[in-house]
Order: sequence, then C-alpha cells, then structure tokens
Amino acid sequence: IALASPVVEDKMEVENKEGYATALALDASGSMRYGFGQMLPGIAAQDKFGASMEMAQEFIQKRPDDQIGLVVFGNFAYVAAPLTYDKNILGQIMGGLSSGVAGSNYTVINDALFQSAKLFKESKAKTKIIILLTDGESRGDNVPFDVAIRLAQQYGVKVYTIGIGNRGEFNEEHLKLISYKTDGKFFAASNKDALKEIYEKIDQLEKSEI
Repeated sequence: IALASPVVEDKMEVENKEGYATALALDASGSMRYGFGQMLPGIAAQDKFGASMEMAQEFIQKRPDDQIGLVVFGNFAYVAAPLTYDKNILGQIMGGLSSGVAGSNYTVINDALFQSAKLFKESKAKTKIIILLTDGESRGDNVPFDVAIRLAQQYGVKVYTIGIGNRGEFNEEHLKLISYKTDGKFFAASNKDALKEIYEKIDQLEKSEI
C-alpha cells in the first residue's frame, strides 16, 4: 500500500474578493496579565491579554475575505501564524496563547514591527496593515527602530498602533511615531469597551482587492 503512494488532497479555493492583508502584533508580556488600571492580577476573562485576544478574534471573524497573520511579542517576537485565509487554524493558535508566552520582562515593540512587516514580503495585496497592540514601552529590542520602520515603508504597510491600559503605562509618543511614519493611526484603549470600538473603527476602513 505504501509503495502505491496514496495521497489525500486538501484543497482551499479562494475567490478574488475585497479585503486586506492584515498582521496582528499582540503584546503577550507579563504586564498583560493584569486588569485595566489594576496592580493585581484581574479575573482571567477581564485581564488586558484576555480582552485583547477576545477582541482580536471577533475582528478576525468579521473579515472572512482577509489574509491575516499573527505575531506575538514580549522578551522576543515571533511569528505565530503567517498570512492565511484559514481562520479556524488561526483561532486554534490564538486559543493556545497566554501572557508570558514570549517572555515576561520586556516589550520588544521594534522587533514585533519588524517581524510583522516581514510577513508582507511576498504579498500582492494593495492594502497591507499591521495592528500593533501593547501596554508597555519598547525595551530589550534587537532591531533598531529605523530598520523596522524602513521595512514597513518598503513593503507599503500601514501600522495602526493601540496603547492599552492607562495613559502613562505605555509609550504613547513611540506608538504615535510608528503610525505617523507609516501613514497609520494611533489609538488608546483604557478599557475593554474602548478596545472594541477601536477594532470596529479599523474594520470600517475601505477594503481593497487582494
């Protein structure tokens, strides 16, 4: 039987629909396990990481025509999922994540931006977007800020940054600069409802053909 080389085919047909190529860069550092405005760990479903994952998954489900990739960062940044149309697999990957999965002590925002921009190297999408969410300041980076920005600009990627938590907990100026240099926009979310509104605003952006 083995010599007959049996093959099981698993095909996915994708129509030429309207949509984005989008990378989600999510902060999974240790501070994300805390609740909004709290110094003690909050209820699991209400902490910043849990709320961020829930809102990101809702965003993904609303955009069936998008290619979506995922980058997770903390002490280091890594690609959890490349750009894909398979939302089921993406949901399974996100369900296995937790705060601290990429290390707890640092927040390598520049590295996360660089890794997210690399996802678009072969992309033919007319509209390429990174949604970068963090509750901290950029510390422990291996990639210089200018290098990360240049790569995003080279691939024509807009970066929408989201500072989550109270003002002063995250580096607002750094996030604003990232968005400014890539023709994106900065948002601040001090609670779960505000975060939901931000994802809804981004969802309303004009779709472009992939």
